[in-house]
This record gives sequence, structure tokens and C-alpha cells, in this order.
Amino acid sequence: MRHWLLLLGLLLLTACAQLPTAPASGYALSGRLSIRDGKQNQQALFGWQTSAAQDRLSFDSPLGQTLAALTIQYDSSGYPVSATLEQGGTTPVTASDPQALLYQLTGLSLPLGGLRWWLRGEAAPFSPAERSETDGTVTLRQDGWQIEARDFRPLGQHQQPYRIDARRDDIQLRIVISDASTDLQTTP
Repeated sequence: MRHWLLLLGLLLLTACAQLPTAPASGYALSGRLSIRDGKQNQQALFGWQTSAAQDRLSFDSPLGQTLAALTIQYDSSGYPVSATLEQGGTTPVTASDPQALLYQLTGLSLPLGGLRWWLRGEAAPFSPAERSETDGTVTLRQDGWQIEARDFRPLGQHQQPYRIDARRDDIQLRIVISDASTDLQTTP
């Protein structure tokens, strides 16, 4: 289960490389996530604090036990330059390539760069994408993934989707946001 939760954390954070409309003081999201790969289905609660220079994602079991925390540092252009994973009591693992860290820990290679954008209902700017919108649902097709973002609500200067579903082959990722806030202090 921890490998899947790590995968989800890396997906959420690493993909958060750039937010063109992110509030200057940062913002926070919390909610539930699940990933289904073939016959396995894993679930966790998450908390995510983001700023232009750093993101921090924490994972808790459905019963509230902290499982892991992931911190990603970004350069001034918003490109991820390192990731550090902390799991209760173990030595933190740091890597300069978050996708390589994901592969090392889980054996999976996924396009991490897009998810930060997808969580906002936007296509990542660094690869071709198709976008459509119907009845308040934004559908994106990018890097072999189909992403559906819906239930948009105001967050700072943009509309934040509160439900995101992403699928590719037999992998299904579902994120349901329960709380979003711009009222936090982040460290650059």
C-alpha cells in the first residue's frame, strides 16, 4: 500500500511544477485519493501545500495514521529540481529527478509533469494536448492520459476543480478535494 501512496504523492507534487495563476502566498488542498491498477485499489487522505518554490504533500491512511510526506523543490522557472520522501522513522530519500525517485520506489514510470496542471483543469504547457469542455466538465487528453476535471469552485483568482479523474490503460486515479484555501503562509 505504501508504494501506491508514494506514487500518488509523487504524482501530485512533481506534477505541480508551475502554476501561472497560483496565489502569491500559496494555497492548500486536502481530500481523498485513490488509485486503481488492474485489480489493486489503494486509498489515502492527503494534504497539499504549494508555493512557487516548494510543494509539500502528506499522506494519511483512511484511519488517520500518517504514512509519508513528500517535499519537492522548484527552480525559479518552476521546474522540479529535487524531491525528498519521508516515511515514519526511516531515513529520508532525496533525488534530483522526482520521476526517477518514483520509479525507484514503485517500479512505475508515469508522466509526473502534467498532474499539477491537470489538478487545475488545465493542460500542461510542455506537451501537446486536446481540451474540450461540456456541461462544466473539462476533458483533457495528454501524454496518453484522459483527464476529467469537474465541480469547479472559486479559489483565489481561478476556478479549482474539486474532482479529478485520470485514466491511462488500466491505471485509474481519482482525486476528490474536500477543502481548498489560499489563507496560509508558505516558505519560498
